Amino acid sequence: MDVLHNFVLFFLHIQYVVCLLLRTGVGLKNTEFTDFKITEQHLNAVVRPCLISCSVLCFENTNCLSFSYNRKTQECQLWEDDFIDIGITRSSPDVGWRYYYIIRECRIAREICQLNSGFSYIPGVCFCYRYESTKLLYQDSVDMCASYNSYLAKVDRGLVQLTLEQILASVIDGEVRIQGVLNSGAATWRYDNNDLITYFNWNKQNGQPSLNANEKYLLIRKSRDYRWHDIYTYEKYGVVCHIT
Repeated sequence: MDVLHNFVLFFLHIQYVVCLLLRTGVGLKNTEFTDFKITEQHLNAVVRPCLISCSVLCFENTNCLSFSYNRKTQECQLWEDDFIDIGITRSSPDVGWRYYYIIRECRIAREICQLNSGFSYIPGVCFCYRYESTKLLYQDSVDMCASYNSYLAKVDRGLVQLTLEQILASVIDGEVRIQGVLNSGAATWRYDNNDLITYFNWNKQNGQPSLNANEKYLLIRKSRDYRWHDIYTYEKYGVVCHIT
């Protein structure tokens, strides 16, 4: 009976994984890394017979955010990071490699997103957003997004950062607020729900974060290669609202 029970659970799990992969694909490919082998520290490196097998392996590892696969050699590499810029990622030319981001949940469909006035949808990453050029203070930005039943954009992985870069590429003034408040006493950054921020994309070449007095909010600066800056409480900027 236990064997049958375990088999049923395994079968249901496989069905769930396959259904999700059919909705989101095996992963979202970043073509910038095509024919390049990433040589950063990996979570795991194994041989798998096909691309979808490598994708499932990443999906089932909760620490895995992305994976690389080489169809020629059948090598599969799992990563706990999202690599978004080949210029700062250790890699070497090697024909056959492809790189993908894993999307574990697609919480909002295009049809639901577009029921919300002014919102646009990016398929693949299941990203529903509204860009507002009106320059606002932080709390006013949070309140405005809330009035649309949405939140100030929360950048918690490289894939979300890359998505915002694509959105802002067509915006003339691409300086926008994102979620993040400095807890000065603990020297930590937290999202609006008080969760600790662990992903950052600081403009380190220009001394960010500067951590001056009253610089306690986060900004993506398009003019600085979309890197993050900490900004003063009195500064006003545009906003990207996000429905999850």
